[in-house]
Amino acid sequence: MLTSSIVTVFKKIAFDTHENLGWGPVTLPELEMQTTATWWTLPERLEAEYEREPLKNALIGLSHLIRHIAPMYLMCAPQDISVVYHVKDTFTNRPTIYLYDSVPGGIGLSDRVYEMQDELFGRAREMLLACPCRDGCPSCVGASAGPGAKGTLIRLLDELLGA
Repeated sequence: MLTSSIVTVFKKIAFDTHENLGWGPVTLPELEMQTTATWWTLPERLEAEYEREPLKNALIGLSHLIRHIAPMYLMCAPQDISVVYHVKDTFTNRPTIYLYDSVPGGIGLSDRVYEMQDELFGRAREMLLACPCRDGCPSCVGASAGPGAKGTLIRLLDELLGA
């Protein structure tokens, strides 16, 4: 997988207090990296069932959960992996979530995630069901998932788990 990113803004943060001291624009070249990845696409029947916004909220929530659960199972640092979602991916033409190694060339983390995906999705579902919030909160679905993400996400996980 070829990933690319570009830095457009810098942020000054105090070393001890993490206080925001300011920010500003920067012009840097695009960074490219070849690495390994695994991805999951939504089943077509589920994609057809939801409008774009609830689907996007569920993908944000699932990305958030995978980003936080996978390092515990992989016994790696959270920054060793990256998780991104696309509501309509250019490669699959469907809603897709990618997990990739944040190391050039990859070190096999995404391969291990693929092998343990049912365990990860099952744990994500357990965490969602254990959360007392109705619609999903920043701790279970992430701060930007939006209203109603929890229910849609549970349905999505059921589909991915084949339940």
